[in-house]
Amino acid sequence: MLKRILSMSIVCLMLLMISACGTPAASNSSSGSSAASSSEASSAGTSAPEAEVFKEVTLRYLGINWGDIPFNRPGNSGVADRIAEKTGVRIDFVDIVQPTDFNEMVNLKIAAGEKLDLISMSGDRKDHKFYVNLINEGYLVNIKGLKIPNLEKYYNPDSLKLLNYNDGLYGIPREAPERSFTVLIRNDLLKKHGYEMPKTFDEFINTVSAIGKAENIKVPFPMPWNDGYNKLLGSFIKSVEGNWKDADGSIKPYYLHSGYVDFLAALKKMYDTGVLAKDFSTAVYAEWEEAWVNGNYVATMYSMPLLAAYNEYVGKTVPGFEVALVPPLKGTIDGVYQAENDKVYLITAITKDCVDLDAASRYIDYVNSPEGFQLAYYGVEGVNYKVAERSDDFVAVDPSFKSGLEGENVYSSAYRVGSSDKLNNSIGLKKNKEYLKIQSNFSSGRGDDFGFVYDENTFKSKNILTAMKDLIKVETIKVIMGQSSLDNWEKAIKQWYDLGGQDYIDDMTTQFKAK
Repeated sequence: MLKRILSMSIVCLMLLMISACGTPAASNSSSGSSAASSSEASSAGTSAPEAEVFKEVTLRYLGINWGDIPFNRPGNSGVADRIAEKTGVRIDFVDIVQPTDFNEMVNLKIAAGEKLDLISMSGDRKDHKFYVNLINEGYLVNIKGLKIPNLEKYYNPDSLKLLNYNDGLYGIPREAPERSFTVLIRNDLLKKHGYEMPKTFDEFINTVSAIGKAENIKVPFPMPWNDGYNKLLGSFIKSVEGNWKDADGSIKPYYLHSGYVDFLAALKKMYDTGVLAKDFSTAVYAEWEEAWVNGNYVATMYSMPLLAAYNEYVGKTVPGFEVALVPPLKGTIDGVYQAENDKVYLITAITKDCVDLDAASRYIDYVNSPEGFQLAYYGVEGVNYKVAERSDDFVAVDPSFKSGLEGENVYSSAYRVGSSDKLNNSIGLKKNKEYLKIQSNFSSGRGDDFGFVYDENTFKSKNILTAMKDLIKVETIKVIMGQSSLDNWEKAIKQWYDLGGQDYIDDMTTQFKAK
């Protein structure tokens, strides 16, 4: 997953939405006529013209299962109705398939002559050949010829450039964070065997292999986040489905989409109710219990760098145990290109069989605007996000981190509010390039939030914000970054609940509930 939790984590990402900012193509196309109509209305003394009404079109969509979408859930037809009202487009989800099965599924449907209007495919470099093949076969429409007014204005030029082919553009990019996972390594073993922190994938693989052989570790590089993390969240989901349902039967947001504090609170709730085993590390890593509890590994990939938890819990059984974050590695691993500018992880394209190109372009333009993204993914529109805390006095593990954090907003993942650069800029997340390098070392872009955002239009429990800010700065961040114990973390979370944390949860649940 969350490539993708939370896909929550909810989520990542899981997802099928792409990110960008702007208004529907329709609103742009009506701007000229609006001006003329306004002039006529003024002279005639009549009111301004109403918004354009579209004849509803149904588009068949095949996508990747990288996250849930509210208007594809039973009982949430109201969200689909609202999107149809805005764009004139109703989506018929032909199928939502796993990333590993997607290319084969598309080929099968093409061979069977099945008509699809929209598809979303993986944007990884290893899948770029598939994208090019679809273009060469004439299956995708060149969207440069379509009316998508926000295309050049709101999308990252580098991401668009990656999808250009023969002077054409055949897909809309969704941009991934600079790092979609976190690599952890046993720092104590690096020191013990005299190795430097690896800087490339080749160095990393050679170092891990050598240490694994020297330590007689059979699996030096386990990746528990695929199964262990999903099982953890799966247990949580099952525990709340029974009493976290709306009147229409749809499940309320169980992760609350508001940042790291919510995730810690959710973990604490699972811990208290017995959903999470009392041995925190055992519960998180499920079948990797032996490797993690006994420190029997050299390195791993994970999307939630709770370093203090690793160091404290595993350190009780392994003297000198110390996990460190590996800086972004350059090179290749398993043939997958991981260059820093390779940010496109999802491509949405219009097929040659599309029944209405104007409707498809209008839908793409709207759903990837801030308003459309919020409505389609979260089931809510009109939110006005604010960063709730600044990091002027952000505590840091190492002085080298501090310059990139001072004066900048506390990081809250782009996944929470849509992942376009323009939207991120609007809340100050991309103003400091050095800060970006720092946060990419700590974040998966999903659950690893160092801060949180709130909607000042609807958030009611303002008094809790101050308490939460203090808790983030004083205890929570210290724990995440390895400067404080989990005992202090638990005290902070308890204090947060005592100050009215449940009110905050209720507010956020209401805020993001599908309308």
